[in-house]
Amino acid sequence: MTTVCGPLVNAILWPVFWLICVRIGVADAAGAEAYLMTHQGIQLWGAIACLLMWEINKALLLFNVIPAYPMDGGRILQEILWLSVGYARSLRIAGLVGAIVGAGFIVLGVSGKTVTVPLINFHLTGTTQLAVIGLLCGLQSWQIFQRANNLQPSQQS
Repeated sequence: MTTVCGPLVNAILWPVFWLICVRIGVADAAGAEAYLMTHQGIQLWGAIACLLMWEINKALLLFNVIPAYPMDGGRILQEILWLSVGYARSLRIAGLVGAIVGAGFIVLGVSGKTVTVPLINFHLTGTTQLAVIGLLCGLQSWQIFQRANNLQPSQQS
């Protein structure tokens, strides 16, 4: 249950800060530019803080629900699968999915391309950092997969 707390906080804060940005008129590029040109001091810094919190919470939520260990998304996937297919099989599936996602991050990171989710305007750009994250996630997920294959029969339920 604690696995979902981090993403849940981001899922709550992302729309809250978006609504604040809409309310003060900085939720789109034109509104933000006009606001930044006409306001100063604490109002300006408050608007910048709201924009940053909106974007940070969106990025954290979307990144953390990617189904790769050790991120929350990999753990959530395993916990959901556990209910229907059992512990060992859920670990195998989550580990394999995470390893594939990690390999995808490596490929994206090395290629330097950008993947965009248009509905929510989320961009994941391939960088060396993303390739390293992919490597770490892939290795961790592969270890989970191997651990699941080595479980004793008494540990598999």
